[in-house]
Formats: sequence, structure tokens, C-alpha cells
Amino acid sequence: LLDEPTNHLDMPTIEWLEGYLKNYPKAVVIVSHDRMFLDRVIDVTYEIEYHRIRRYPGNYTAFLRQKEEALAKQEKDYEAQQAEIKRLTDWIEKWKNTPTKVAATRSKRKVIEHMVLIEKPRKFDTKAFQGQFLPQTASYHDVLSVRGLQIGYDSVLSKVSFELHRMERIAVIGENGKGKSTLLKTLVGELPKLGGQFSFGTGVEWGYFDQQAAVAESQNPKMTIMEDFWEEYPTLKEVEVRSALGSFLFSGDDVYKELGQLSGGEKVRLALCKMFKRRPNLLILDEPTAGLDPKERIRFRNVISSLAADKIVILATHIVTDIAYVAKTVVLMNDGRIIKTGTQEELCSDISDKVWEITAQSDKVMDYMNRMRVSNAVSDGNKYTLRIVSDEYPENGAVSVPPTLEDVCIYYFGDM
Repeated sequence: LLDEPTNHLDMPTIEWLEGYLKNYPKAVVIVSHDRMFLDRVIDVTYEIEYHRIRRYPGNYTAFLRQKEEALAKQEKDYEAQQAEIKRLTDWIEKWKNTPTKVAATRSKRKVIEHMVLIEKPRKFDTKAFQGQFLPQTASYHDVLSVRGLQIGYDSVLSKVSFELHRMERIAVIGENGKGKSTLLKTLVGELPKLGGQFSFGTGVEWGYFDQQAAVAESQNPKMTIMEDFWEEYPTLKEVEVRSALGSFLFSGDDVYKELGQLSGGEKVRLALCKMFKRRPNLLILDEPTAGLDPKERIRFRNVISSLAADKIVILATHIVTDIAYVAKTVVLMNDGRIIKTGTQEELCSDISDKVWEITAQSDKVMDYMNRMRVSNAVSDGNKYTLRIVSDEYPENGAVSVPPTLEDVCIYYFGDM
């Protein structure tokens, strides 16, 4: 029984866990927000929604397709049934007082009474983070200069150099313990540098988010969301506090919820809300979506994407889809050094001849998983479409396909 097993794992460790679970001979039950992990590991999905549980064969992608198809069919069937009920009801109203139509009227009433009513499909939750999130001041062109910066705790873990300019967004990915979070903590002063230099440009006001700190147990678990936010911004009026919290989906009586009762996702939203209220022009984000559910994760990505030129972002994450939505430049870190830097398009172009698709029967999938680097697997009944990352043509029938950022990560980190 695994509850969010990938939340604090880097990509190599996640891949190891995937391989272990694929070869595990017993049953496995997983609760996870990591769509890519689920796609590679599971073959049945159960969804709990509106106090009901439904079973969908296949992985997460197959579940989404089946759910969309089921909702479309339910919508169509519901509308058809409602139209038929209206037709019968109109006929009854027209002829109910006609003596020669009494039997027919009674018959049509019974047809309506014996119908198994189709429930009207419920719409998806469309609530989104709101607000402008405009920076208080604009930075100059040069935002951050890092030259030979040595980071670590007791010894040097990494030596890093890069430049960050206005309108840029950088994602740092790599193994856990190899410097991603340590780099961010050094930049914001939580850790001392061990050598080298870094400097922020004129007008830069940074905001720092640390996912582990956000979900840690509160020192005041009895304090409410509103009290916690108000304590940080004591000059605000109640309407301003409620407006800020409402922007991150804390509305109505939600603001009176005690900190000790919050889920990981709610704690993350509260920490992000407090950070955005400072209106920084540089966001330094360490695993900002690790504790969010899929809907919350999409909402947060939309917020970051909508910032356009208003803010600069440095993001450390192991969730590839976050990188695809948030960052323009990607930095790959391995063994304490930067091994590759480029835009998503440049990194994908570098492996344009190394990604393939293969169709395999379900009983052959495990063999492929054990022999090759598989970046994705999509179920379609008894067959799977596998994405293979390989320097060489994997086998007859393989078709070359355009790479994705996930393929890039598998290519550089998959064998570690």
C-alpha cells in the first residue's frame, strides 16, 4: 500500500521504483498525484468521485480517455432521455382530456414512470487561482549572476555558473542530493556559500517557496488559515485578507480551518498565497507542485504561465510536466555539475533520432520494460504503445517519433 510514493524522489529513484513495482509479483495499491508514474506502473484505475467508486481498466491515460468518453455518452443519453420525456409529457398534456386518448395517456405516463432516469453529468471543477500577481517593482535586465558558486553543507557538492536575465525562466532538474535545493537555499541565504560569487541585479525582489517547509507541521496547529495569513500581513483589512486567500481557493468558512487540519495541498496553496502577496519579481520555487493534486497542479501552472514577462522564475522540480509548462530554459544537473543547458526545443532536438514507438501485446510489456528505457506506456485494450529512448534502432517495427522533455530526462538520467 503506497501513499504518494514519489513525492520527494528524484527521477532516477522514481525510475528504480517503477522497475521494482513492475516486477513485483504481488498486488499493489497506489495513491498518487504523479500521472507519469501511474502511467508506467498501473493497469487498473479506481476513481472516487461524488461518494462513488468506479473501476477503469488500463493506466492513467487510458482512464482519462475512458472517463471523457463515458461523460460524453452520458451527456448524449441524458439529453436524448430528457427530449423523450418532454415529447411524452407534451403529448399527455395535449390529449389528457380527450376521452378517446385516456388509455394512450395512461400508457405514456407509465412509460415515464418506469424509466431509469439518467443522471445529468456533473461538470468538472473549473475553479482556478485568481488574481493579477503583478510585481511591486520591475527588475533591470540583469537579474542574477552566478560565477563559480560552490554549494554544499560540510563539503562542496556542486560548482555552478549561470546568468539569469529578465523574462527568463529556468528549471533545474537532476538527482536528489546533488545540489538542486542546496543551490536555491544558498541563493536565498539559508545556507552559506562555500566559494565563488553570486549577485542579484538592481531592483530584484525575490520570493522563495520551499515545498518541504510548506508541508511541515505548523508550530501553531490551532491557528486558523486567516489568523496565520493575518499574522504575516497585520496591516491588511479583513476584506483584503479574504480576497488574497480567495485567490488561492480559500473561500467562505475555509478561512477558519485550523492549520493542523490542512492537507499537504492546502498547506502548499497557503504558502504560495503568502509568497505571492509580497509581489516579488523573481520566483525561486523548490518543488512547488509536489503536494498538489492534478487539478491544483494545473491551476498553479496556469498561474505561472500567465505571468509572462512580469516575473522571472527559477524552478527546482522532478515533475517533468511542470518544466514543460513553466520553464523556458532547462538545466540538467548530475554528480554536482551541469551536464546540459538549453531550451526545451534545443534539448529535444539533441535526441531527435533516439526516440521510438513500439506496439506490444500486454503480456510482452514487462519484457520491454526490463530491456529498454521506456518513457511512456499507453494501454489500448490488450495492446500497449511504448515510447522507447535508445541510441540505436531498437527492433523491427519501431517508428521514430518527435522527442518530448520527458524523453530527454529519461535519456540523461534513465540509467542512473
